[in-house]
Amino acid sequence: ATNANFYNASAFEIDNSGTSCGGAIYCEGSNNTLVLNNCSFYNNYALYGGAIFSNGGNVSISNCNFINNTGKYYGGAIYQLYGNLSLTSSAFDKNNANDGGAVFIFSKNGFLIESNNFTNNIANSSAGAVYTFYNQNYTISNNLYENNSAVNYNDLYEKSDLIVLSDNYTFFRINLTDEI
Repeated sequence: ATNANFYNASAFEIDNSGTSCGGAIYCEGSNNTLVLNNCSFYNNYALYGGAIFSNGGNVSISNCNFINNTGKYYGGAIYQLYGNLSLTSSAFDKNNANDGGAVFIFSKNGFLIESNNFTNNIANSSAGAVYTFYNQNYTISNNLYENNSAVNYNDLYEKSDLIVLSDNYTFFRINLTDEI
């Protein structure tokens, strides 16, 4: 999609399965590709991925705005589960979730987060801006982080066996083999 606007969309839980994903866009399947350019997402809601939820496949997002989206549990604006993500030259403002106020990524595949602005995003637990979990082969560079907040790690948090240095941050690490 190009030059599209997504306003006030919600994915409500219909049953107890917890399948409320992607307030505006839900993309599933390893053969799917989602390309978004110059789009805006405002006031969207879901339990996972307030604006976008992607399970598998390839997602490319550039020059988009994500404002005031809510993911109750993970990913205020975006929740990427598996697949590949390229997120460039986009703005995230006033998004919120329990973890990953703006973006939550759980994937063993690579991703790119470059030249984005993360401002005023809130996580009730960890990572006001970007929370990544068990990721490999990724790049996070040249992003702006301002006034993001969380109980733990206002901007970035990586939970895996990896340590990555970028954007003048050291990602915090938890060795998965030590968890109970």
